[in-house]
This record gives sequence, C-alpha cells and structure tokens, in this order.
Amino acid sequence: MEIEVPYIKELRQQLDDKIFKRKLVLWYYYVKGLSQKEITEETEVATSTISDIIKKWNDTGLIEDLPRSGRKKEITKRQEKKIKEIQLKDRAKSAAAIYKEMNVLGNEVSYYQTLRTINAEFMSVYAPYKIKLAPKNKEKRVKWCENALEWRDWKWKSIIWTDEKIFRIEPQHQKLRVKILFDEDPTQFSLPLKQQGGKGLMFFGAISLKGNFFFETIEGKVDSKVFADFLKDLVLPAFNKSHGLAFKFHLDNAPVHKGETRAFLEQSHIETLKCPAQSPDLNPVEQVWLWMAQKLKGLLFHNLEDLKSTVFRLWGEIPDNVIFFYINEIKTKILWVKEHNGELCPDHI
Repeated sequence: MEIEVPYIKELRQQLDDKIFKRKLVLWYYYVKGLSQKEITEETEVATSTISDIIKKWNDTGLIEDLPRSGRKKEITKRQEKKIKEIQLKDRAKSAAAIYKEMNVLGNEVSYYQTLRTINAEFMSVYAPYKIKLAPKNKEKRVKWCENALEWRDWKWKSIIWTDEKIFRIEPQHQKLRVKILFDEDPTQFSLPLKQQGGKGLMFFGAISLKGNFFFETIEGKVDSKVFADFLKDLVLPAFNKSHGLAFKFHLDNAPVHKGETRAFLEQSHIETLKCPAQSPDLNPVEQVWLWMAQKLKGLLFHNLEDLKSTVFRLWGEIPDNVIFFYINEIKTKILWVKEHNGELCPDHI
C-alpha cells in the first residue's frame, strides 16, 4: 500500500534545499558522529562536498554562501581598527567570531577581509594558561613548604592525596591558540586559567604510595553537602579499607571542601593535610590529571557515557611507578617553591 504524503511537493523542495542538506551533514558529523563515508550513504551527498561543508564550518562557522553579487567594498581604516580592537580585547577569539560581531555592529565586512586584517596585525601562537599568584598566597606557600621539608618518611607514607577534575566532551587542551602583536614576546604571553565550557563530568581521584587506589564520579551539582555525603558513603570506607585509620587526608581550598565538608571531617576525627591556596603544583594528583589530559587531547566524545568510560579506562592504565614518581617529585617541588619565594613550579606555568 502506497503511503500518501501530505504536501509532498513542499517536502521534496525542502529535502533538495542545499542549506538543509548542509545542516543535515553537520548534524550527522558532529552530533551523530558518523564518518564522511557513512554520511554519503545516508544523504547521497558526495564525500568531497561533505568535506568542503565541514571545512567551511570549521574555518568560518558559516553554512550559507557568502554574497557574490557586485564588487565587494574595500575595508575601511575604521573597520580595520575595530577588528584590531575586538581581537585585542579577546586574544583567543576566532576570525569567524570577529566577522560575525563586526556585522552585528553594522560593519559590513566579509570573513576574508576580517581574516586578512587579523593576519596583517597579529601572529598566532600557543599560550599556556597561567595562575596569577597573590602575594599573600606566595608567603603562605613558602611557610607551608618550610614546614613540609621537616616531614619524616612515615608522614609521607600516610598521606592520601586527592583532587577533583572536570573532564569535558569537547577536546581537552592545556594550551590555547591566541593572537599577539608582532612586537610582543611570545614567551611572556599567557592567559589566566579558566574553566572550559561544555558538558562534562566531575571525577574524584585519590592516590598514595599504594598507587591510584580510588576513582569515582560525583554526579549532579556539587556543593559542600553533596561532597560531604560523597565522602561519607564512598570515599572514607575505601580509605579505611586500604589504609586503616592511620592516614592524613589531603584537601585543597576548593569551595566544596569547606562548610559541611569541613564539619563532617572534624566530627569524624579525620586528620586533614591542608595545602595553601593557589598550589596545584604541590598536589601530585594534578600531575595525574595532566597525564590523563595528554591522553585525551584532541578527542571528541559523543556523549557523557562515552567520556566516562574512557576516563575510567585511562585511570586504570596509569602505572604505579608513575604515581610514585609524582608523589616523590613533590619533595623536590617543595624545595623549589621555598627557594623561589613561593612562585609556581615551571610545569604549572
């Protein structure tokens, strides 16, 4: 029996519309995760056309064709100045984003005019994220390190180092491509540390001189109450099982470690090792995160479950000798921080 399709003429026109097809290609590629060959099988669009659509989207963020009628207007000095101002305000902003902003502001410039202006004024470099240390925190870091240098071996063996990390669906990175003026020094340029956007999951990891013995996700919105319950139900039972009662629980100064979390630990008589603020270099778990981020670099996950299974697999693959190296390396870093007046260690700059 033949199915009667309402408005069949209009439907066929919609399916033949090139803008619709381009959107469909991008949806199959980025949302469904299909390969270009698989998209061709689904849409009957040539693979070369699919490649062009994806490249254009990556380069410009555009689906529609740029207008071709008439001779393009020359870009004005005023427009060039505005493009430069926008780029200086946000060094990581793409040419496509600046092009869109210019047109929203009423400056009718093309994407390629925008790109040429940026390339004439700026060069592109990778800039590492950098934490800007407050002077008072440098002083606290020095005092903490002076005290830590007196720790005996038994204390090092009793420490359980912990930290939380959000891994996201988007490609993981530690550096960002930015634009700098030609007379700026690339080695002196950095960006403030900031969180990446997009969907992600928070993971809690714990290591000690017994290896990477505990790893779990913390679901939903996390505050000090949620974190305290997480410690009570999952973390501390695992710590007691692996280390007995003789352990020191390392915590940084994250907001979720205060309030109800602090009250719960005090009531439970859990001895904590509090690290000074702005001290990721003095926590070996941070090095584990960097190790994992390198393995995840450039990967795009289709959903949170895919991300979760991959991150758990990576945690299980970390060799014990790597864990032991990171923990023992903290002793060297403590001495370095003390001798350099509380500055951040080079591998965290």
